[in-house]
Amino acid sequence: MNTLHDQRLALFGVPRKEWSRKGGTFNVQVVNHFKDVSATMATYAEHGLSQDDGGQRWNVYAFIFPVHPLFALFDPKSDSFYQDVIAEMPFHSGASYLRRHFNDKGEVVCYQVGSDYNHLCDERFTRAYEPDEAGSVFRDACDLFEHLERAVAAPVESPLYGPEQLWTCEACKSEQPTDRACDVCEGQTKPVVSPGAAINFDRGVE
Repeated sequence: MNTLHDQRLALFGVPRKEWSRKGGTFNVQVVNHFKDVSATMATYAEHGLSQDDGGQRWNVYAFIFPVHPLFALFDPKSDSFYQDVIAEMPFHSGASYLRRHFNDKGEVVCYQVGSDYNHLCDERFTRAYEPDEAGSVFRDACDLFEHLERAVAAPVESPLYGPEQLWTCEACKSEQPTDRACDVCEGQTKPVVSPGAAINFDRGVE
């Protein structure tokens, strides 16, 4: 059951705590907030049912930017989290969230993929008020970070050109791992290396 303190907090909005780790071409974030479930609990009680829900909600998110090699494997026209590139990510009980972030021109500039800890048999997470009570959430976040970090160095199969194809901008000569307009100056790009060539990603960019 929710404490009186939690119910009072709910009157002032949704308390939210965040922890982030930056990977340069991606970020991983853990989010915790409180949800007032008193109405839901009352409904269960009316029907003679019991539900052990402490109201705490935990999520793990990955923010994947255009220079990350997995970015090109997403379907830019889909909001479905049932995609092969997402299925490979080590989320708790699988991903349950996908949001595309756009720039002013309507171009996707970030994919936000996430999971929640409110599935069947996840009741213990609804009573995890502090980070040290949600240790496996942060362990999952670290596993996700390492997965995305490995993808930076590993060959990635491009749907059109094969593994690790590079494109270069005809105007500013910058290179990127996809064939869209240049991320720097929006100029036209063209493939410049044969499939299988190595991509040197800058993993130190913040």
